[in-house]
Amino acid sequence: MPPKPPSPNTEFMEVDVGMPYLRTGVPADSFRALRQKVKADVGFDFLNKCADMMRAKTFRSNKPGVAKRSRHQCGDAFDYNIESPITVVVREDIGGHTYFRTYLKYASQDGSMGALKTVTDYRGKRVKAYLYDFTEAAGSLGWHRIPAHKGWTRTGKNFSKMEYWHYQNTEGKSWQDALAFLYP
Repeated sequence: MPPKPPSPNTEFMEVDVGMPYLRTGVPADSFRALRQKVKADVGFDFLNKCADMMRAKTFRSNKPGVAKRSRHQCGDAFDYNIESPITVVVREDIGGHTYFRTYLKYASQDGSMGALKTVTDYRGKRVKAYLYDFTEAAGSLGWHRIPAHKGWTRTGKNFSKMEYWHYQNTEGKSWQDALAFLYP
């Protein structure tokens, strides 16, 4: 039985995560579409488990990298499962900010799916595999990554500031407007 919906303006997502809800409309619809697209393209259900999705309106954390005004509270963000062994994360510096691009290793690595690519991951490790650009697929459906927070590190207490796992589909709504929609 799913947990109680945090708002009547959220929809249940069949995902293994603490609070499996997203805001009704574009966020919920586009997440379902992204999940279906990735599953069809890559050969497995990468988004069947997430690290985070909806958070309570009153959620607070003092953990480094956790935003005081999280888009998770608005129901328009998800964090994918960072423990998945099929991700390859590459650093990209854009406009003075650090972003990360996520690639997924295709289910079949025999050349029958996708193109063979060689990339260097954020730790400096060279990876040669048949890779699917998850960041591009997410972007095509309105999901956008956010930059890493200043002071991020590859390990330790500031690892959570990297935010490479975080995607959001805000529809251009401010934090206040999205929250007001969820909790009128």
